[in-house]
Amino acid sequence: MEVYSYGTAGITTSYADKLLISSIIFVLVSFVYFFFEIYGNFSLGNKLVHGKIVLLKTNNNYISKILTRTAIKAFPIANIVDSLGLLRKREKPQKFTEQVFHIFYVDNAKKKHIYDYILISAILYYLPLFTISIITLMIGKTYFSGGSGSIAPYHNPTFNQLNNILIGNNTSYDLQLEIGGLFLLIPTIFVLYTSSLLEGSIMGMALLGNKYTFADKVLPQFFPETFAYVLGIAFAMCVVTIVTSFLENYIKGISYKKFQSILKAQIPMGVFYFATSMFLIFIAANIESYMLR
Repeated sequence: MEVYSYGTAGITTSYADKLLISSIIFVLVSFVYFFFEIYGNFSLGNKLVHGKIVLLKTNNNYISKILTRTAIKAFPIANIVDSLGLLRKREKPQKFTEQVFHIFYVDNAKKKHIYDYILISAILYYLPLFTISIITLMIGKTYFSGGSGSIAPYHNPTFNQLNNILIGNNTSYDLQLEIGGLFLLIPTIFVLYTSSLLEGSIMGMALLGNKYTFADKVLPQFFPETFAYVLGIAFAMCVVTIVTSFLENYIKGISYKKFQSILKAQIPMGVFYFATSMFLIFIAANIESYMLR
């Protein structure tokens, strides 16, 4: 999105340095957030869905367990490895740290509403994106003198050509987020956070550069495009629910009627998320093509 507007001139060695600094600060911010997620249950996501995380106080190592779990969650790659524990055959799937430290998630919501997944997905998408953007604004240095006006310096595509390129690229990214649901969101989280580091840094530096160009060429399509990705993550959550319910039914012999009831609840939500996501991608691509032509 921002690369199309500003070109790739700003992605230099200096940019890589800023990205590294942003990544370090992001990990530190994540450490603080995840610490208080369990120590006091101050997690925004848990508040929205009326859930909480409980660590059983089995001995005097309560704080050290929180710190260890927090450190693992603060690093995306370590968090992904930890999440592989969800694939183990257990009565209730848990990450490795949750199994070792006796950490449990308590869901107080009786029934998932269609907006619950959207709220969680919005936090997963916008929190790292805006965090990196703000960090870049605080420490960054402008590398943009103005918009490029096209995707590449030696190519001036027509409206239809540009529109097709944008729809193809944005749909590809959205499908990566959605397909990750087949693998318990692990690929989704990896794609989401790595792209947030890039997009957030570029957005921050773009704001430091030409604010008028940013508002003129980026903001018009920003919200429909990014909300499409939010719905893509919500779709992935529906897929996760269906897959895990099926595995529970197949491996543990849970009633097939229970799986059917879950399937009937998740499919309409999934169809709504997917269809709306594709529609928003189409709208955003048309807006961006008009602004950049």
